[in-house]
Amino acid sequence: MSLYEYLEISDINISQREIKKSYYRLAKIYHPDKSSNTCEQNIAKFKEVALAYEILSNPETRLEYDNSIKNDDSPYNLLIKVLNKSKFSKFFDDKLIDNLINKMYGDSGIFKENLKTNI
Repeated sequence: MSLYEYLEISDINISQREIKKSYYRLAKIYHPDKSSNTCEQNIAKFKEVALAYEILSNPETRLEYDNSIKNDDSPYNLLIKVLNKSKFSKFFDDKLIDNLINKMYGDSGIFKENLKTNI
């Protein structure tokens, strides 16, 4: 699953404006302050959407992510960098990161090892 899919976007050539629109549409559905359904599954979904938006809304990190997809590389280092600098970092616990990485790449163990060595 790609970060674009978290934002329900099928075309990676979409404009920054459309990325923002998709994020706001999903935030209305999943954000705990906006949604009437605040179950843990919705909160986890919002966190995934927020991380995807944080990466794809920044032209620099989006380009880096897109290049990793085109080169069939794992963007672990990009995710590490974004998680370390993220204004949302306090919301990303180990369970959420494991789930996100497992959905995107399979085994989260490699990601955790990289995270420990790059902090």
